[in-house]
Amino acid sequence: MDGKQARRTGASSPLGQLFDHGFDCICNMAHCAISSAYLMNGSTRWYFLQQCTLQYSFFVAQWEEYYTHVLPHSTGQIGVTEVNYGLGLLTIFMGFVDREAFWLQQLKDVLPYAISSCLPPSLAHLELRYMSTVGWTCMVTVLVILSFLRVCNHLDTNRARFGAACNLLSPLMVGIAPFLLPLEYIQDNTRFISVATGLLFSHITKKQIVYSMAKMTFASIQLDALFFFFVCLWIRCDERLTEDGAFLAIKALCLWHAFRLCHWAGIAISQICKKLDIWCLRIKHKAD
Repeated sequence: MDGKQARRTGASSPLGQLFDHGFDCICNMAHCAISSAYLMNGSTRWYFLQQCTLQYSFFVAQWEEYYTHVLPHSTGQIGVTEVNYGLGLLTIFMGFVDREAFWLQQLKDVLPYAISSCLPPSLAHLELRYMSTVGWTCMVTVLVILSFLRVCNHLDTNRARFGAACNLLSPLMVGIAPFLLPLEYIQDNTRFISVATGLLFSHITKKQIVYSMAKMTFASIQLDALFFFFVCLWIRCDERLTEDGAFLAIKALCLWHAFRLCHWAGIAISQICKKLDIWCLRIKHKAD
């Protein structure tokens, strides 16, 4: 609600947006973890479908602002606040039901027979926890397509549109990378993979926000994303790599991306404070 309140009172600013959305990049990981705990889809590729679509769509929203100078907060009457309300209602609902009995139901057991009989068997036998992820993915895909169309309509030339589309490559590589890992690695090490992926998504999204504010050029290929992608590809393809070695590499990725995020954020905060002549987390008194 802080963003709506700031805009209502005329107190919004680029620095406030950076502070707000910079933390949102990290909060997305918590939102995903909460909903995954309810859906019981951890240790599966469905979880990473949920996480990567969430964080990719958040990047795309910042990408749209980079080119159109308008940040989309909603589509129609459904926006960020409504999604947060939805998470709250889901939390309340989960307190009154048997989660396992509810989410492990198959779609054919919930829908009327007249409808379920018309569905393909693969869809009819899909459990509700996975069906909800499919629904989420479809909704996010629509939002991403709408953002892409708005950017294309805003730009004048095909060359500019191509350049804008190239900026979506790095987060796309980050979103694809976890799916390159063998399923047994995902089942045994979901948290480390999720944290490494989330930290990298957060890093490049924060860069997109800062570069949009500063009107700086955002590189289409982010080296951190390229490195992450090829490490996951190496783990998948190197038959000589043991499971313990793969886990060690994934844990090292977590530490590396945590360091990279903190290091980059520290430099950005220092430069912003120096440019605006302010202190971080303290109010600077005016000189007499």
